[in-house]
Amino acid sequence: MAKDQSISGLEAVHEIQLHLLDGIRDERQLISSGSLISQSGYKDVVTERSISNICSYPLCRNPLPSEPRRRGRYQSSLKEHRVYDLQETNGFWSADCLINSRAFAGSLQEERCSFLNHAKLNVILSLFDDVDLAHEGLEMNVDLSVFKFED
Repeated sequence: MAKDQSISGLEAVHEIQLHLLDGIRDERQLISSGSLISQSGYKDVVTERSISNICSYPLCRNPLPSEPRRRGRYQSSLKEHRVYDLQETNGFWSADCLINSRAFAGSLQEERCSFLNHAKLNVILSLFDDVDLAHEGLEMNVDLSVFKFED
């Protein structure tokens, strides 16, 4: 993205989702993307990655096993007195990936805010480019919250 080019909030969310679909390098990218996407946007990413036979957690690049780990759709836990739907677990390479993905999804807002701070939006998007922020004159400890709140 060019330095003087402005991007809308919807375009930014779409670009972040594409990066998450392709897989990301580090947790900083995942956390910063959380300030832009909503729970439903992240759910779309998880679903698309699973359809592509890649672990649904964006930080994992492992392919899904060719055979489902367990047969059947449900598993009951007598210890916890619960029944679990296994269809979701089949979209992840490991239990850790599933747990980390659920934790991240739970940290997201239910709906995206429509008022975005475009300066911070550009900083977040630059985290997904192969740009060294220190050489661009941007601080690494910048607040990545992109929402504008009025007093």
